[in-house]
Amino acid sequence: MNQDKFSWLDHIVLACPNLQEGMEYVREKTGCDPSYGGKHLQFGTHNALLKIGNLTYLEILAPDPENLKDHPLWMGVELVEKPTITRFAVKSSAIENHARSLSNFSPNHGHTQQGRRQKKNGELLSWELSMPLAKPIIESIPFLIDWQDSIHPTSGMDSKCSVNTFEIFSKHEELDTLFTEMDIPLKVNHGEEQLAFSLNSPNGLVNF
Repeated sequence: MNQDKFSWLDHIVLACPNLQEGMEYVREKTGCDPSYGGKHLQFGTHNALLKIGNLTYLEILAPDPENLKDHPLWMGVELVEKPTITRFAVKSSAIENHARSLSNFSPNHGHTQQGRRQKKNGELLSWELSMPLAKPIIESIPFLIDWQDSIHPTSGMDSKCSVNTFEIFSKHEELDTLFTEMDIPLKVNHGEEQLAFSLNSPNGLVNF
């Protein structure tokens, strides 16, 4: 599969109750070892990454027990009982325009904010993103990310996996219009909210 097909996709979020268990889940399915990413200090989560294409990764996201928050954690991470694909992020170099499209589609989306994550070596990654919501568990409306001057998190990572397919199921058929406006080459499948993708991996073709 030509990875240029997914050049618009920055990352897919796999929310898990526990980060180590989520990493083991991905390791067993793919035969690849995710790399610990770091802590989202202001959001109460931490993550691990698996590179799945050029500047594209699977983010394994879980609550950080060393940084407990008294407000709902983003991306449905507190609502899942098992590893679940809950969100996806698209690259944007025109985040203000794209965020306006999101907010016109749904007023709760499109609010941009600066973010940061402390890497394992203590360095900080910074970015601008449209804020993902804490609920529902699965959100078919994407969020945006612009890494600005930061080096992309996949820089220097080995890639033995690659995206084969990515699908969205939603009752919101008007998402097709939003995706066209934002240059996202996806078609919505009608059904209950679900994000699904497959990877080419050392274990063969695996589905999430």
